[in-house]
Amino acid sequence: MKSNLWIIDEIFSKLSDLKKNKKYFTKSTDFTRDSIFTFEMIFCLIVNLPRRSLSLEIMDTLEIFNKLRNEDKTGTKSGFCKARKKIKVGLFELINNYLLEKFYSFKNFKMVKRWEGFILLAIDGSVIELVDSPSVREKFGAQINQFTSTVQGRMLLAYDILNKQIKHCILENLSTGEITIAKDWVSKMSADILCIYDRGFPSMGLLFLHHNNKAPYLMRCKTGFNKYITEFVKSGKKDQIKEWKINKRGISDLENKGITVKKDATIKVRMIKVILSSGQVEILITSLLDTKKYPHKLFKKLYFKRWCVETKIGFLKNTLQLELNSGKSVQTVLQDFYGTIIRSNIQSLIEIDCESEVKSKCKKRQNEYDINHSIAAGILKNKFACLIFSKNRKFEYDELRNLFIKYLEPVRKNRKFERIRKRKHSGKYRPFSNYKKIA
Repeated sequence: MKSNLWIIDEIFSKLSDLKKNKKYFTKSTDFTRDSIFTFEMIFCLIVNLPRRSLSLEIMDTLEIFNKLRNEDKTGTKSGFCKARKKIKVGLFELINNYLLEKFYSFKNFKMVKRWEGFILLAIDGSVIELVDSPSVREKFGAQINQFTSTVQGRMLLAYDILNKQIKHCILENLSTGEITIAKDWVSKMSADILCIYDRGFPSMGLLFLHHNNKAPYLMRCKTGFNKYITEFVKSGKKDQIKEWKINKRGISDLENKGITVKKDATIKVRMIKVILSSGQVEILITSLLDTKKYPHKLFKKLYFKRWCVETKIGFLKNTLQLELNSGKSVQTVLQDFYGTIIRSNIQSLIEIDCESEVKSKCKKRQNEYDINHSIAAGILKNKFACLIFSKNRKFEYDELRNLFIKYLEPVRKNRKFERIRKRKHSGKYRPFSNYKKIA
């Protein structure tokens, strides 16, 4: 059976190449001497979720590297903080892009799951609380009210629903809108990627950008989004294709991207009416115009798949504790951010390789089962350094697979819960927003 281990091997080779060419080091002399904090160790520490006290994280990581290299080194927080400044943020972005490049390569074509020939990319964002320091506050901005201000950034993800990979990601200034980032990403989308958006994203500019780049889309929109949608809702029809004329704002959006369009330019948009079990009417719009190939009945289930990006954001923020920063500079915040994305994608690679065995193991059970992602994250944390830097990566990879498969959870389909609006925490004592666990 083919596995994703070869991608881990490629990442190790790429890290070795980057260490030699020093393009992503602050100085050409960085990591040339035999020091306690080597490039490999710093990379491992940052990617392997340093959410506890840094002293404990350093101690545990050094213990693993000492065993791997038959050494007896000790290090300090100040030594680590000084050493991490030598690595540019771009290195972590490059490694994540390199991982994705290999996963979606022709060599791996048969491993990549598709829906009707499309890679399903759900796009959504969230506000991320960040450590409060002058440089971070200046770079990312803050949410301010009459009582306090909280430093936050804007995160946007493009998540491959079927293959569990975060294909695009960014951490921007809080004032930057999600739609603005989404418009920038359209040029990265190929014709075999179907982008799925929630109702906060539709705009004439975004629709025309997708049309101009021949990038398919599926969006939920509000029932009063524009006159075409309003007429469609009133019509009683459940599926209709209509020419939409661009508006002034759409023209302005396209001109900002260097695209010139006529004032009377139009595009064909398919409008789909879906009735939820609650009786609520949901309106979807799409560029998939072929009603025979893509009948109405497909879209309710297809759009529901978008929920996976919500659970992925929850996984990043709650399980991987994305909002706990290990430093107070813009550089360390971005290192932590892209390091966490790499860590998440690597975990997903291993989980994908477990799927067939999980299915076989549970074929006689009443429910479908999946890996417990939280336990898997904890298992990988203890073995991440060995997976990347051990000479026997196959042994480490197989051991991780076996441990992942050991901890399964039933997939409970069609569960519904009433949404609970959480009240703001009141009282004198509140949890720290950037605490570090002891263990």
